[in-house]
Amino acid sequence: MTAINVSIKNNTTEINKSNLLYPTITDNFTNVYLAPNFSESVNIFVLDLQGKVISNKAIQQLQNESIVKIDFTDYAKGMYVVRIVGNKGNSESFKVVKK
Repeated sequence: MTAINVSIKNNTTEINKSNLLYPTITDNFTNVYLAPNFSESVNIFVLDLQGKVISNKAIQQLQNESIVKIDFTDYAKGMYVVRIVGNKGNSESFKVVKK
């Protein structure tokens, strides 16, 4: 699963990848794809629906695209929010269902 924005300018193609999370329904692991242009370093938070931080993972010196695995194996069934916060103040959130 990849989200790609494509625009054609002067016979050239620009491809801008954004952060992705897959799969969004899991019983063990989910992957976070971090786009290289998002931030130099990020914190990835897993929150329950009450906003309580369940886990936090810091990724430093992000220079290339990266894929980070998040283990949901020991979490209770339900919905969670994965929040990616960059050092530039930018952030993205994704919903994950643990089945």
